[in-house]
Amino acid sequence: MLKSIALAAALALSLSACGGSDKPAAQSEAPAAQVTKAKPTFDMTPGQFHAGYAEQAKNVFDKKFASQKIDIQPGEVNDVFNLDLNGYGTAVCAVDKKSGKLLSITLFTDPKLDSGLPSLATSMFLMNLISQDVPADKRNDAYTKALKEVANSGSEKFSNFLLGNVKYSVGSVNGTFMFNAEPKT
Repeated sequence: MLKSIALAAALALSLSACGGSDKPAAQSEAPAAQVTKAKPTFDMTPGQFHAGYAEQAKNVFDKKFASQKIDIQPGEVNDVFNLDLNGYGTAVCAVDKKSGKLLSITLFTDPKLDSGLPSLATSMFLMNLISQDVPADKRNDAYTKALKEVANSGSEKFSNFLLGNVKYSVGSVNGTFMFNAEPKT
């Protein structure tokens, strides 16, 4: 999460227009306003994310997810919110302060063995939601390849892949499966 926030902060560089003028200082025009480069976001608000995930999960998990309230906490650089994903994991989401759109989604799963399959299903629901423009077979192939790479490399290894306009990372640390998605910069 800290890496995601640091990356988002780095993307918010300000550019200033500057240049000389042949007019005397007293007659020079007002300085140009600073231009801030827009951060890449998912074209989705927290409410849209919540509704989309609930729709995908409703046939697999219980209905408690749909009743959760989104509690957005103000941050210094970005706002954040956490969602319990049906007891199998927690999504930590960064939200752009200006646009109100999602900047990143990080899933931390429950390390208990009996939650393994629901945790994988949860991450697949997230991929389906944010990479709808990528065919399902391509999403599944990329995800399966990344999971195999992580499983074969030992602990604390992350595998990164790109699907459409989304950068994904999957990995495991101390039995906790982590899944991250951010818009491509």
